[in-house]
Amino acid sequence: MFPKNGLEPEKHNFGQHKRQYLVHYRPKGANTQNSHVVIYIHGGGWQFGNPEMFRPNAQLLEQLGFHSFFLSHRRIPTHNIRHMMEDVASGVKQVIEVMGAEGIGHKRIILGGVSSGANLAALLYYDSNLLIENGIARTVFSGLFLMAPPLNLNAMWNSPTLMLLAGKRSSKMFAEASPIFHIEKKEDIQTLIVHPEKDGMVSLKSTETFIEKADEIGIDNIEYHVLPNMTHMDAASWCFEGHPSKVIVLEWLGKFF
Repeated sequence: MFPKNGLEPEKHNFGQHKRQYLVHYRPKGANTQNSHVVIYIHGGGWQFGNPEMFRPNAQLLEQLGFHSFFLSHRRIPTHNIRHMMEDVASGVKQVIEVMGAEGIGHKRIILGGVSSGANLAALLYYDSNLLIENGIARTVFSGLFLMAPPLNLNAMWNSPTLMLLAGKRSSKMFAEASPIFHIEKKEDIQTLIVHPEKDGMVSLKSTETFIEKADEIGIDNIEYHVLPNMTHMDAASWCFEGHPSKVIVLEWLGKFF
């Protein structure tokens, strides 16, 4: 078990499956007036991990005065990308409901994730049809931060994981599983993308091709950083003192105070 680090988590289920839940962490003390909340989706290759593993990240957000919500979802091999996106959308709707009950429904959402969780976060925001189908207004989001994100699955290496997630590369589902497939115009959202230079799990090219397409479209509100000589696990280390990614994330979050 991971230490709670003084946090007081509250679990909310949004479905019958054991993975359909989120964990809410409330800020304590005087520093509770932040005008945003953070939703964060854990990584783990769409098959491992859970929200509780990211308590150090939640602790940092709590210290900054954010309410934070860490989402779980169903996984491969028994579920695919479409099931996961159903869960992410349901999780966000549950967050909005909890925000209303907490009296913070006026706050806007900063959406983030690491690795596979960054893929899901980006898909939720950029897939207009998914938002419409679930009655989620894009305007509830004001920030998007993506750590080592698989943004273009066609730039990823062949693997059983991708096959289980989205099927054959020639399939419609595979295309829809890539955020790059969904970007068509400039979106009014502040975006941070951080990718380790020597990432052996999520190809750096997956992010580079996304940035190239964004530039072609004229999207100019993406802040992009490559972490020199760092590997995949460094992308989740933005909560640790002295780590370069912490400086980047904290400076970017400073835009929302």
